[in-house]
Amino acid sequence: MPEQFYTPKKVQPQKQLVRGKMVDVIVVEGEEYDICKEHSQNRWSNKKTGEWGRGLNNTKEDPAKVERVGLFGEMAFAKILGLSVDITYRENGDKGADFMICDQKLNIKTAMRDYGKLLVKVNQLTSDLYVEGLLIEEDSVNKKATVAITGYCTRQALVDKPTVPAMKGNHQNKEMPRNELLSIEALMHESVLV
Repeated sequence: MPEQFYTPKKVQPQKQLVRGKMVDVIVVEGEEYDICKEHSQNRWSNKKTGEWGRGLNNTKEDPAKVERVGLFGEMAFAKILGLSVDITYRENGDKGADFMICDQKLNIKTAMRDYGKLLVKVNQLTSDLYVEGLLIEEDSVNKKATVAITGYCTRQALVDKPTVPAMKGNHQNKEMPRNELLSIEALMHESVLV
């Protein structure tokens, strides 16, 4: 299967206060929303079995919610930085590389609930950089999702944090409090993107 990419129009994010931190808020709508919805139906993660199956937050009524929300986060991040979203079906997933930036793997972790921190499963610490996304609202009737991109950190910063039990599920996490995340503006100005 050939690789597929979608490049959304680059936008200036709106600033919004979320739990005491100013964050970047992006709206994914119209064609962008449709692409996320369509491609969430055909992800390798939909084939997973066991405790995680097709995602702890998927339901019979919405069997691709986790994948769709993840794509909303990727689309929102791409809109801030003017990047292309990889919507290619990949057997065994993307190995934690939602984006490759200057030979560094960047992974967007988009939460459906606001825990006030970036959560990464210990066994998923395979990327160089992690970005926290937060779904603020999804309006499927109007084909619109509002996503906050709250900041980023390095893998090493996560590794240095204590390992904690997950809030949901039987796995272990690393957690980075949102107030310790670096701003996306800092990421854009770092040599990472030059």
